[in-house]
Amino acid sequence: MDRFIPSSIIHSAACFAFALGLSVLPAGCSKSDGVVQWPALKDMDEWAEKGEGWAEEGKIADMRKALPDILSAGEKLAASAVPGNAKDPAAVAQTMGDFKDLLNHLKKPGLTDDDLKVQVGAIHPLVAKLMEASGLPHVHEHEEKDKK
Repeated sequence: MDRFIPSSIIHSAACFAFALGLSVLPAGCSKSDGVVQWPALKDMDEWAEKGEGWAEEGKIADMRKALPDILSAGEKLAASAVPGNAKDPAAVAQTMGDFKDLLNHLKKPGLTDDDLKVQVGAIHPLVAKLMEASGLPHVHEHEEKDKK
């Protein structure tokens, strides 16, 4: 025996299913969400750039003095949510894993000067890779000011 289902019920159910489907899509599915915003990554980038310069110049004392701030910015980044409109979420996740590993190495007590120099110098390339994977423009504050 065939059951009759009024078309108004079918239409309502179809509309509901379509709307529900749209509401559960990950925010990153739409690439038209505008510019990626990730304040914790921008903050970490500023510290990473400084750290890279100190590492290149061998400024160990500056790196040791700034290490608590670098670690704090790193922890904020590690705890922050990846933007829903990130360009390549899988690459972001992979690079974030590498970044967290680096943070753990930097937290170890008794880092030698050479270890500190290498690890602090390695932050900026990882941050640049995170920015690229997320779709965030890699421009530093001083570079923005220079353009004006």
